[in-house]
Amino acid sequence: MSLRDTKVRILVLGVGGAGCNALDRVAMDGLPPTAGSEQSEVNTPHLVAINTDLQALSSSLCSEKFQLGLKTTFGLGAGGDPAVGRKAAMEDRDRLAELLRGADMVFVAAGLGGGTGSGAGPFVAQLAREAGALTLGFVTLPFEFEGERRCEQAAAAMAEFKRAADAVICVPNDKLFEMSGERATVLDVFRMADDLLAEGVRALWRMLTKPGLINRDFNDLRRALESRHDEIVFAFGTGEGDDKAMAAATAVTGSPLLGSSTILAEAETILVSLRGGLEMTMTEVKRAVSQISQQCGQKPHVLVAASVDENFGGKLSVLLIASRGRSAAPEAALAGPLPSDREMAVSMLETMAAADPATMATKAGQHTEQAAEKAAHKRPGDAHRLRQQRLALDVNVKGRFDKVEPTIYEGEDLDLPTFLRRGIKIG
Repeated sequence: MSLRDTKVRILVLGVGGAGCNALDRVAMDGLPPTAGSEQSEVNTPHLVAINTDLQALSSSLCSEKFQLGLKTTFGLGAGGDPAVGRKAAMEDRDRLAELLRGADMVFVAAGLGGGTGSGAGPFVAQLAREAGALTLGFVTLPFEFEGERRCEQAAAAMAEFKRAADAVICVPNDKLFEMSGERATVLDVFRMADDLLAEGVRALWRMLTKPGLINRDFNDLRRALESRHDEIVFAFGTGEGDDKAMAAATAVTGSPLLGSSTILAEAETILVSLRGGLEMTMTEVKRAVSQISQQCGQKPHVLVAASVDENFGGKLSVLLIASRGRSAAPEAALAGPLPSDREMAVSMLETMAAADPATMATKAGQHTEQAAEKAAHKRPGDAHRLRQQRLALDVNVKGRFDKVEPTIYEGEDLDLPTFLRRGIKIG
C-alpha cells in the first residue's frame, strides 16, 4: 500500500500543551506534497489539536481543534493531574472514536509529565489502535530539574503509551539541553523539541509520499513498527560538501538523542530515511547506510528509503529510527479493552500506597474496621457486593497528588464522587 497511488487517511494529533505546540510547528512549516498532481484531500494529513485548556486551544494554529472534557475541567486544563486528563478523555470517548474512525495511520504527539498529555495521550493512542490504525507516539520527557513528581508521572505515562500504541518515539528534554548548549534559553530548548517532533512526522510522511531512489510504502512501515518493541529512538543528521553522506551518518550515530544507550548495538530493526537534492547518488546512499550499519552489533532488519528534494541541493539529511527488544507483555493483554473507572481507581490506590505506605497503612486499617462493621449488618444475597465494599472510595489521601488543589465549583468539591457529595446510599 503506497500513499503515492492509494487513498490513506492519516491523522496527526497533538494532545496537551506540548503536543499542540509541536503540531503548530507542523502547521507552520507544512508537509511535502504528495507525488503526482495536486495533493488529494484524503492523502492530506489532518492536523487536530486536542486539549483540555480552552484558552491554549484557541491560540493553536491548527484549523481543526478538539475541546476535551469540558464537563470535567470546565475548559481550565487538567491542573497537572494525569487522572484528570484521562477522565476528560474518557468523557469524550465517543467523539474521539468518531474522529479516529477510518484512519489508517495516527501520529499522537504529547509532552509527558503534565496532566492532559500524560493522562489523555495514551488513552487517545489506544483508541486509535483499537480503530485499526497504525499508531505512532511522539513524546517528550520532562527535564530532571522539573521535579520527582513530574518525572514519575512521565514514566507512568510512557509505560501506558507503550502498551497503547504500536510504537513510541521518545525525546528526553535533558538530551535536547545537551544538544542546544548551556547558553540556550528555555524557549530555544522547547522550540527544538517542537522541531524534532515535527521533523519526525515530516520525515515519515516524506518517506511514504515522495518518489526517490528507494521507495518505502505504508506496509513496510507497519511491518517495521508493529512488533511492539521495548525501546525506539530516532536521530537526525545533515551533511554538506563532497563527503556529505559520511558527515550526515556520523552526526546521526553521534547524536545525543541516542545518548549512551546501546540500542544500535542491540537493534532488531533500523529504518534509515535519506533526503537529498537532484544530485544525490546511490553511492552516497550506500555510504551513509553502511556507516550506520557498522554501529549495529547484530544483524538487524534494515529498511532504507531515499527521496529526492529539488530544493535540498548540496545537502544530505538522514533520519534514523532504531528499535530494540520486544515487549514481554502478551499481545492479548495489550489489545484488550481500556481499563474501567473502577480499575483505574484500584490502580490509583495502589500507586498512592507505594508513594506513602505509612499513611495508607493507617487508612487501610480504618477501612478494614469499617468493612467489618458493614459486613456484620449485610443482608442475605449481598455477597456479590463485598468487592465493592472493600474499595476505599472515601480515601482522601492523594499520595503524590496530595498538593493538587481541589476542583471547587459552586461550593462543591468535584473531586469527590457525586454519590458521596449528595449523601446517596448505594445498596
